[in-house]
Amino acid sequence: MVACPCYTCNEYAKRQRASKLNSYHLTDKTEELETLIMTENGAETHGRTTRLKCQFFSGRHKRPISAKNAGTVGQSWLLQPKQRIVKGLNVYTTVPQVSQAGTADPNVFYIYSIKYASQFISWLAMRKSLPTFIVILAAAAISAAQTLAPGGPGKDAQWATAGKQAVGTSTSLQSKVWFTLAQGVMTEVYYPDVTVANVHLLQFVVVNPKTKKVQTERDDAVGKIESRKVARSKNTSPVPGIYIGANYFSPSSMAFDQSSWSESGGWSISKSFVADPKNNTILFSVRFRSDDPSLELYVYYDPSLANSGMRDTAWTQGRFLMAQDAQVASALTCGRCTFSEVVNGFLGVNDGLTQLRQGGKIVLPFLRAEDGNVVQVAKVTPVRLGNTGGTSGMVFVLAFGKNPTDALGSAQSTLEKGYDKTYQEYQEGWIEYLKTLPKVEEKYQAQFNMAAMQLKALEDKTHRGANIASLTVPWGGGENANENTVGGYHLVWARDLYQVFTAYLALGDKAAAERALDFLFKVQQKPDGSFPQNSWLDGKPFWGSLQMDEVAYPLIMAWQLGRFDKPTWENHVKKAADFIVKNGPMTPQER
Repeated sequence: MVACPCYTCNEYAKRQRASKLNSYHLTDKTEELETLIMTENGAETHGRTTRLKCQFFSGRHKRPISAKNAGTVGQSWLLQPKQRIVKGLNVYTTVPQVSQAGTADPNVFYIYSIKYASQFISWLAMRKSLPTFIVILAAAAISAAQTLAPGGPGKDAQWATAGKQAVGTSTSLQSKVWFTLAQGVMTEVYYPDVTVANVHLLQFVVVNPKTKKVQTERDDAVGKIESRKVARSKNTSPVPGIYIGANYFSPSSMAFDQSSWSESGGWSISKSFVADPKNNTILFSVRFRSDDPSLELYVYYDPSLANSGMRDTAWTQGRFLMAQDAQVASALTCGRCTFSEVVNGFLGVNDGLTQLRQGGKIVLPFLRAEDGNVVQVAKVTPVRLGNTGGTSGMVFVLAFGKNPTDALGSAQSTLEKGYDKTYQEYQEGWIEYLKTLPKVEEKYQAQFNMAAMQLKALEDKTHRGANIASLTVPWGGGENANENTVGGYHLVWARDLYQVFTAYLALGDKAAAERALDFLFKVQQKPDGSFPQNSWLDGKPFWGSLQMDEVAYPLIMAWQLGRFDKPTWENHVKKAADFIVKNGPMTPQER
């Protein structure tokens, strides 16, 4: 347990030094506001509730109240169960709270207020027998953190620009997550495969509390993105005590530095992105620099889970910002920094950025927003390093899973491992791949290596051989991105896959070329021998037209690989050739 660090608690403690109950602790306050006010609990209170969970301490050293005197203290201010206070308002209490060990803990209690929080505060203020701190606690809690955001579903969702500047993923098949970067921010993140986008935008917001000026990375900053050079020196000697160095250097890698700075000056943000090879997690370090120490930093996360921006639910769970729809969940958290003023709201209605732009501050923090186009915003406070005045590099983790438990577990695992080790594992995997590439003229090597890595990154890690065209959704998905009806370019075209196939052969990666043809023949090819215009990873067509060149390309691929066996001929090659003869040379569409 850690003493509550908030302003209200500290001020109360100062004023109550002479009292036996001179300080209190909100249980698990390091988990932010989760236990300060909980969300609906109809089974317990038969109505929409606000729940306050507190634990009291006594003495200068914050010694927990003993079981001996807790009853006396409790009798002086605890309300009785189901006591009616004013018309339309019921207040419930439970005391003591039973611990996991099965014993009663007299130091913990709950207060429930139904429907009329403001009347509850007024009633508490009139009760002279109740200590002032309960009024302070209730007022601060209920006004500072509304439980459920109203106003759903929010404005229409959109996808980000298709002009990506970077795409990253681990070489590990275990990590099924891909990130994209553009316009100074993180855009779509794909999970659990290369066809499912789950993020519209993740960026930072800078607020001047004096002038109320609000700036975002995407709209009010300029920036650049760079691929990190990578160098490694490794002892390859099989004999202990003898060093045989093996050095490797690449002028480019799949780790990216993204920097942005205010167009009007005054602040800059530097970020470095990698993916955890052992978890479905994106990890990025962040440094915020400012000429004005009063500037405030917020993180803005707009999840668009499972290829759609609607029907998502967002909530705060301790130090994590959680989001979920029926198929995918995400968890965002920060290391070496803390979250406060958390808002789970609806886009353009009451999300955190909308509130900041209206008045320069968060006035309605919401713990939960349900079934809509949700946005999560939190104030970010970096951890200070001793008395130096400097800030450590903050570390943000964005994890995904098939449910909240999975996402939370991945986030915790990566956060515990840390940025440095994750970065090393990520780069090691790509170094091993880069070592297999041929050398070209030095002035072309960086571009050559990046092109090869990008092609490898676009192959799905579950449906092997399925290389999508691009991790993008062109034109923002059209009119809106509310429904899972947009495939964008994260689909498989036989034409595009043929081009990737020839690149694999040029790189000497015959195994990848074989996987590509296997996907086309065994997954995408139709019973009549033709191939769809494009398809999902299971072969299901998306756009319904026919482009005859896509029927022909797999035949060329089979010839280039020497697939002259009888099963390939009878089941695939002959069927495709017969279809071309029967239906060509005309084609409904051509590129």
